[in-house]
Amino acid sequence: LVLDIGGETTEVSLIWQGLLKESFSYPLGCNFVIRRTGQDYSSLKLYLGNQYHPPAAARLTAVLDQTRAEWLQSFGQALDNVVVDALLPQIIYLIGDQPLMPLFADWLKKAEINPDLKVGHQGFQQIIILNEGHLTHFCEYVAGARRDLSLMIESIFHDRLEDTYVAGH
Repeated sequence: LVLDIGGETTEVSLIWQGLLKESFSYPLGCNFVIRRTGQDYSSLKLYLGNQYHPPAAARLTAVLDQTRAEWLQSFGQALDNVVVDALLPQIIYLIGDQPLMPLFADWLKKAEINPDLKVGHQGFQQIIILNEGHLTHFCEYVAGARRDLSLMIESIFHDRLEDTYVAGH
């Protein structure tokens, strides 16, 4: 299960045997959190690092609790749409604006899953926040090229699709 949370939307993709099986998006990504809290990245980073002024932190915690509930409700609906005729994976890969990914990872660890999807599911066992370093050894770059996580992922899956197509599957 891959969640791309950067920007305006959250894109939920179910990868099965190396290929995209299902995909669904909803309009609540990192920008939603920033707008809802009225904070910028640096303020949220201070808050997440427990370096925020206590009275302001309490107010921000209340807003984030409401934001979390709304985001998780949409995530639950996305799972209902994406996980069709498949088992719910125990690993989630997160892609997005790095300062906010620990916040989303924490929300996912505490997420309550639709009982219909939980057959044999013990919850999300591992949430991996992807960055360019995770995928560097899968991609080749010309000297000085900027590494872009989204382009790296597309390149890897393109190679996988090309291998599958050439093999006649």
